[in-house]
Amino acid sequence: MVAHVRRRHNDDDDNEDNGVIGRLKVPAADVSDRVLSGARAFKDQATEKAGEIGRVVKDEANRLVNSQKGLAANKIRFVGSAVDKAARLLHAAKVENVAGYVDMAARSTRKAAKYVERNDLSDMVGDANRLAKKHPAAVLGGMFVLGLAAARFIKASEQPDDDDNDD
Repeated sequence: MVAHVRRRHNDDDDNEDNGVIGRLKVPAADVSDRVLSGARAFKDQATEKAGEIGRVVKDEANRLVNSQKGLAANKIRFVGSAVDKAARLLHAAKVENVAGYVDMAARSTRKAAKYVERNDLSDMVGDANRLAKKHPAAVLGGMFVLGLAAARFIKASEQPDDDDNDD
């Protein structure tokens, strides 16, 4: 059988409880304030460090792009000279309609090479954003064509499997 023990409620116990709670409220509030100020300071430091890291990453990306853009411009020029040579051959073969388009492509590659040389990463990103907003369908189509070209390039550069030669 379970016996229920009732505690007598008296005013002395209430006063004693209130005194303990009252004594704990002040230190608890102080601890709470310290935790909050520490959390705020930590948040401020984390935000500052994240900003510093962001700046370092952006600067490093710009440095990397700037170091490689001369190489990229040379590759674009190389493609442009091949396109220009194709245009000259088409003119020599008297295929003027197609040669005109190929001439236009050669001029565009020369312009692209100059653009890459003269602009930094932030300019290129800004121009790409403006172009995507102004002509979203053309950008999407261009990305699709680039994706197909990249897939063909990757497939062509794969090493053949040695498993095919089971002789």
